[in-house]
Amino acid sequence: MNTRHLLLGGGLALVVGLILVDPQPRMPEVVVKTGKREATATSDSASGQPIAPLQPRSQAAATPTPHMRHLFARHSWTPLPPATPALEAPPMAPPLPFTYIGRQRSNGKWEVYLARGDDVLFVEANSVIDGVYELKSIDPNVLTFLYLPLQQTQTLAIQ
Repeated sequence: MNTRHLLLGGGLALVVGLILVDPQPRMPEVVVKTGKREATATSDSASGQPIAPLQPRSQAAATPTPHMRHLFARHSWTPLPPATPALEAPPMAPPLPFTYIGRQRSNGKWEVYLARGDDVLFVEANSVIDGVYELKSIDPNVLTFLYLPLQQTQTLAIQ
C-alpha cells in the first residue's frame, strides 16, 4: 500500500464517521393527506419555516407559476421598436334600416315601398328620407341610397 491508498481510506473512514455521528437533529416529518395519497412535508430546522406539502402532478402541471419559463425559448436582445399609435378605421355608414316590400310604376316613375320597423314608406328616386338617406336610383335589381352625413353610397338588393 502506498500513501495515496492510506489517504483515500482515511477520507472514506472520515465520511462514514460523519454520517454515523450526525451532530444536527433530524427534521421532523409531517404527514399530510391529500385526496387519495399521503404526502410528507418537513420543516426547515434553521428557520423553523414549514416546507410546503407535496402536490399531485396533475395540480402542479395545471398551475404554472410566474417564475417558470420555457428553458429553450428564443430571446432577442434588440430593443423593441417605439409604439405606433393604432390607426382608426374611417367612419362607416350604419346598415340600411329599410326592408324592401315592393314597387309600383305610377305616372311613368317607379315608386318603392319600404319598411322601417312598423312604418311603411313610399319613396321615389331622388327623394330624401328623414334628412339622413337619399334614394339615388331605382334599378330592376338594386336600390341605391346615399347616406348624407358621410356621403357614402349603399345598396339594397330587390327582386
